[in-house]
Amino acid sequence: MVQFDWALFLLRCGFLTASPSADAALDSLAYLTTHPGPLERPAAGQELCISPPSERDPYWSDVLERYLHQFPLLPRVLTRTKLGDVPLHSCSLYLLFEPYSQARQVFLRIQFLSSNGNWNAAARFAVMINSRSSTREIFNQFENFDLMGVQHGLVLMSVPEHNRTFTLMADCPQKTMDYVMEVDDMPEFLANRSAQGLRGQSIVIPRRAEFPFLFPDGLKIDGVYYKFFTAFARKYKGRVVFQNHKVLIVLTIHNRETLVKPYAIGSFTGNCLLVPEKPKEGLIHFLLSPFSSPVWYLCCCFVAATFLLNWRCSLTFQNNILLTVLFGDQAAETRYTLPERRLIFIAVVILFFFSESYSAKLLSTFIESLNQPRIRTIQALAASDIPIGVLHFEQVEAYEQLHHNLLVLDEPDYDRNMREGRNAFLLQCGNAENFLHREMRDQPGKFRVPYYILDEFLGWQMNGFSVSKFAPVAVELVEFIGLIGQAGLWEYWREQYIQRLRNIARRELSQRETLELRDLISLQYVLTSHHGKATMRVKVFLYLLAILVEPSRAPTTAVKSLIHITTGMDKIETPSARYELCLLVHTTDFYWNSVVDMYLQHFSNYPRVFLNSLTPHMQLHRCSIYLIVAPNIEGAQLFSFLQLVSFARNWNQAANFIIAINDRPTLASLVNIFRAFPPLGVRNVAVLRRHRQQTVDTLVSDYRSDRIFVTESSPEHRFLLTQDRNRNLQRNPVNIKTIMQFPFLLATKEGIVGVYRWFFVAFANHVNAVALFVRERNTTRYEIALHIYPNVSSLKPVSFGSFSGDCMVIPEVSRKGLFYFLLIPFSLPVWILCCLLVVLAFLLNWRLSQHFPNALLPTILFGDQVSLLRYTVTERRLLTVGSVLLFVFTESYWAKLHSLFMMSLNEPQLRTIEQFLQTDIPLEVVHRDASFYYQDLHGRRELTVSKKDDMLDNVRSGRCALLLPCSNAQLLLHMLLNVKPDVYRVPYYILEQHVQSHLDGFSVFQYSPIADQLLHFVGNVQQAGLPIFWRSFYLVQLERITKSRFVTQETLHWAEIASLMYVLLLGHTLATMVFVLEVMSRKIRYLSVLFM
Repeated sequence: MVQFDWALFLLRCGFLTASPSADAALDSLAYLTTHPGPLERPAAGQELCISPPSERDPYWSDVLERYLHQFPLLPRVLTRTKLGDVPLHSCSLYLLFEPYSQARQVFLRIQFLSSNGNWNAAARFAVMINSRSSTREIFNQFENFDLMGVQHGLVLMSVPEHNRTFTLMADCPQKTMDYVMEVDDMPEFLANRSAQGLRGQSIVIPRRAEFPFLFPDGLKIDGVYYKFFTAFARKYKGRVVFQNHKVLIVLTIHNRETLVKPYAIGSFTGNCLLVPEKPKEGLIHFLLSPFSSPVWYLCCCFVAATFLLNWRCSLTFQNNILLTVLFGDQAAETRYTLPERRLIFIAVVILFFFSESYSAKLLSTFIESLNQPRIRTIQALAASDIPIGVLHFEQVEAYEQLHHNLLVLDEPDYDRNMREGRNAFLLQCGNAENFLHREMRDQPGKFRVPYYILDEFLGWQMNGFSVSKFAPVAVELVEFIGLIGQAGLWEYWREQYIQRLRNIARRELSQRETLELRDLISLQYVLTSHHGKATMRVKVFLYLLAILVEPSRAPTTAVKSLIHITTGMDKIETPSARYELCLLVHTTDFYWNSVVDMYLQHFSNYPRVFLNSLTPHMQLHRCSIYLIVAPNIEGAQLFSFLQLVSFARNWNQAANFIIAINDRPTLASLVNIFRAFPPLGVRNVAVLRRHRQQTVDTLVSDYRSDRIFVTESSPEHRFLLTQDRNRNLQRNPVNIKTIMQFPFLLATKEGIVGVYRWFFVAFANHVNAVALFVRERNTTRYEIALHIYPNVSSLKPVSFGSFSGDCMVIPEVSRKGLFYFLLIPFSLPVWILCCLLVVLAFLLNWRLSQHFPNALLPTILFGDQVSLLRYTVTERRLLTVGSVLLFVFTESYWAKLHSLFMMSLNEPQLRTIEQFLQTDIPLEVVHRDASFYYQDLHGRRELTVSKKDDMLDNVRSGRCALLLPCSNAQLLLHMLLNVKPDVYRVPYYILEQHVQSHLDGFSVFQYSPIADQLLHFVGNVQQAGLPIFWRSFYLVQLERITKSRFVTQETLHWAEIASLMYVLLLGHTLATMVFVLEVMSRKIRYLSVLFM
C-alpha cells in the first residue's frame, strides 16, 4: 500500500510551505552526506551509490529529488543496473530506497550490489523504508547488514502521520535497537556507535601450525598471529576464537578466490624438505672393509701355516713364529735357527705391507664416512632412493620433479614414518626448523633417526592471510595491518620466535651453557635502574630545593613548548604504545635537568629510551620524538652524534627532533645546528634556545635558505612545530634513476611512460614535490633506484608486490644453404666415385666406339637412346650394371636428402641454461653489474658488455645471446624484432628457463625523508589495486601486438620460392649439359667413322 503524506499533498497544492516528515528525512540524509564515516573522506567528496525508489512512490521520490538538488556536484551511480567489473570509485555512501520491500528483498538488493566492482563494505548504508507495524520487521533490516559485513548501517523510517522520520541503529548480537528523531541528536548518536568498536564480536581463526606465525606452545597458542589478533581484538573491542569451523580469516593468501581479500604482511616463506640422515655402518663393517675376502683368506692361511710349522716341525721351528712376527723376540735362552730367521724375515716383510695398507684403508674409510656429503638439491633427492611422504597430493602437485618417488600416506602412517625415519617429508620451512631444533630436542626418544633440512627450498610465497569479503572486520584489519607494519612489529615479533630457535640450535652445537650477551644486558638493566633511581632522588631533591630558593626561575616556558610539540605533532600514524621518547641529556645544568624532569613527569606513561647507553643491535620500537639536551653542542658535533644514533635499529628520521641549547654568540653557529639534520633526512626539527635572562624561544628553519624563524614572534611559522614536514617537500625534486624495464618504465618519443611514471607522479603530487626521471646517478637524499639491492645497507628496499625475473634471448640457428643440402647426402669419396663412373662412360664411348656405339650415360639416366642401331652384348651388360648402380645411388641420395630436410625443420631449440652453457654462443649484457650476478653464465664463454648502439647492431646481426629482464625480452621479441623484420633479420626466441627471479620494487636512500611517506603511499596504491591496473594497461598493448603477429604471419615466403627456383634451374642446367654432351658425342663418333 502506498504511504500517503497529507503534508506533502498540501505542499504540492500550495497550502503548506514544507512537509515535516520529508524535511526530517532530507536533513538526516544531508547530515550523513556532509559527515562521512570515521575512516576516510574520498578525494572527490562522497561517492554516492543510489538505488532509487519506484515511480509510484511520490514521497521518497520527492525526498530523493530534493536531495540531488542539494548536492548536485557529488559523483553518483545508480545501482539498479548491474555494473559488474566496470572501473569506478568505491562507494562511500549507499542510499537504498526500499519503502515497501521486506527484509529478504533488501538482502537480495545488497547482495546484488556486492557483485559490482565498486562495492565497499566499509561505506555507510542508509535504507529508507515506510513505517512498519512490528519491531521484528524493522530489526530484520539490520540482520542484513551483519550477513554482508556492513558495520555502518542505518534505517530511516518515515512516519508521516506523526510528522517524523526516525533514524535507527541496532546491535544484532545484543538484540537492542536505538533511534533519534532530530538531526541535532545525530552526532552523539553516531559517535556512541563508533566508540563501541566491534561490540565483542568473535574473530574466528583456524587452528594450524605454522611457525613462527601460529603454533601450540604447551597448553596455549602462541605466535606472531596470536599477538597480532589479540592486540587487534583489544583495540577494536572484539574477541579472538581459535577453531576450525565458521572461520572468517584463513591464514594463507588465496589469489584465485573471488570471495576473499588477501593481505600480505611483508615477508616470505617457502616449503622445505626434511630428509632423514643415512645411518652409519657398524664397527665390524669398518674393521673388515679394508681387505676383500680373498685377502682375508690369505691372512688366515698364513696364520694356519705358522701353527702347522710349529706343530709338525717343532724341531726345526722351536719358537712361536706368529708371536715373534707380531710382538718381537720370543727366544729366552735358545737362539733362532737359520730356517726360523729366514721365515720370520719373510713374515715381517709381509706383515709390514699388510699392516700399512690396512691402516691407510681403514683411515680413509673413517674419513669418508665422517665427510659423507648430504643431499643438497632437489634434483639429487629425486635421483636418490629416498621416498617423499605427503598427506595430500596437492602439496606437491606443482613440483613435477618430486613425483618420481612419492608416497601419499594416511595420518597414522605419516606419523610412524616420521618417527622411524623411513622417508623425507615436505613441510613449511618454519615448521621444519621448529621440528628439527625444538620438537626433536624435547622428545629425544621419540624419533629414532636424525633429520636435516635440504638447502634448496620450494614454493616461495608471501606471508599473510585472507579475509572473507563479507567479514565485518575487514576494514579494521586493513587499518591495523598498516599500523603494525609502520611500527615494525611484524619483524620484531617474528624475530623473537626465530631467535629462540637460534639459541636452541646454538646450544645444540656447543652442548654447554655459557654466559650470554642477554644475561649481561639484563645485569646492565639492573645496574642502570639502581643508578637511575639514585640519580632521580638526587635530582628531585635539588629541583625541590631550587623551587624553594628561586621559584621565579621555574622553566615553565620550555616545558610548555615541549608539551605543545609532543601532543600536537602530525604523523602518518599514532604508535600503539603512544609515543616512543628517545632522550639524550648531556649536561649538568640545573635548568635543563629540571626541564627534562618536568617533561618526563608530564608524560610518565610514555615509553622512553636513553640514547646514552644504546647499543646498535638492540631491538626496540622506533622513536617518535628525539629530545637532545646539549646546551653547548656545535653543529659538527651534533652531526657526528646523530650519525651514530642512526646506526641503531630504532632510528627514525621521520620523527620530531627537539634540540635544547643555550644562546650562541653568532648567527652562523646557530645555523650550523640546523645544517646537521638535512644530510640525515631529518626535516621535523625544533630548537629550544635559552637566553641569559632565563627566557626560552623556539626556533624553526624552512631549509630552502639559512633563514631561522622564532615561532613566538612569527605565528605563520608556529604551525611548523607540529606539522609533518615530510608531507610537503616544497617542490624539491625527487630523482628517479631510469632504467628500461617494461611495463614499469619506458622511454618513448612522447617521453617517459610506464607504471612507475604513474606512481611517482602521483606520489610527487601527494608530497608536493617534482618527479624527475634522470639517467645519471645522483647521490641526493631524494634519489630512488628502480631496483631492489638486498646487499646494500645504505638503501632501503620497497616492494611493489609482484615478481619478475631475467631471461635469455637467443638467436635461432641459421639454416644451411641449398647447395649444402644437395651435396651433404654423399661423402667426398662417393662423389669422387660417381665422377669416375661418368668419366669412364665418356671414355668408353670415345675410345671404344666400335664396341660401344651408343651413348652409355644418357641411356642409363634417361632410357633407350637407340634409333636404328641395336645394343651389343657388351653394351647390354654394362647398361645393366650401370642401372643397378644408379638405382642404389638415387634411392640412398633421396632418402638421405629427405631426412636432412626434416631434421633441419625439426631442429630443437635450447630449453635450459645447462644446454646454453654447452654451446659457444657469446653472452651480452647491458650493465657491467650483471657480470657479478651471473658468473656461471659466462665462465666458459666471452662476455660482452656493450653500449646501447652496439647492442642494437649485435641484435640486428644475431651475433650474441642477450640477458634481459623477462618483460624487456618479451617487448624486444614481439615489438621490435617482428615489427621490423627487414632490419632485424635473425629471428630470436626466449629461453624457457629463467635465470633469476626477484621482487619488483625500488630502493630509497637510507637517510631520505620520504622513505616512510613512500612506504605508506605504496600500501595505499596496492590496496586500491592500481599497480595491477597500470600494469595490465601496457600488457594488453603487448598482447595485441603478439596476436596481430600470429594473424598476419605469412605462410609462404620468397626465400622458399627462391629455393624451389634453384632446384628447377639446376634441373634445366643438367638437362642442357647432357643434351650438349650427347650431340658432341654423336659428332665425334660420326667424324671418327668418316675418317676411318
